[in-house]
Amino acid sequence: MIMRMVLVWAVLQIPITGYCSEWIYVTRDTMGDEFFVDRASFEQDEYKIFFRGLRNYSSPEKRFGSFSSVGKFEADCQAGGIRLHQFDYLSGKMGEGEVINSFPITDREWFNPRQGTVGSKQLDVVCFEIGKVSK
Repeated sequence: MIMRMVLVWAVLQIPITGYCSEWIYVTRDTMGDEFFVDRASFEQDEYKIFFRGLRNYSSPEKRFGSFSSVGKFEADCQAGGIRLHQFDYLSGKMGEGEVINSFPITDREWFNPRQGTVGSKQLDVVCFEIGKVSK
């Protein structure tokens, strides 16, 4: 009985970061990093969309040695802006593994990504996908 309780406790300690994600591929940058948005995370509030974005590093990220990072974003499809709310660095690819570092973003200013950048491509995918959902 004690062994079962220990096993249940151990299983509950496993991080479940990617538990119900539906990652949509967005683009690859010149460094070989891949970018995705999580379709399952989309939440719409009038014309704003909250979503998670993921970056798979082609080699371990230099500051923390992470293989991926996941951000919580807000997109404004009317004004064409994005702002970041939270950022997590993870030990595995595709947002899996242990959280190495996590921090909230205190400066939540909107930025308008230039056409052709990763940010503009993420915005295009999110706004297009939510448009499909709204119809």
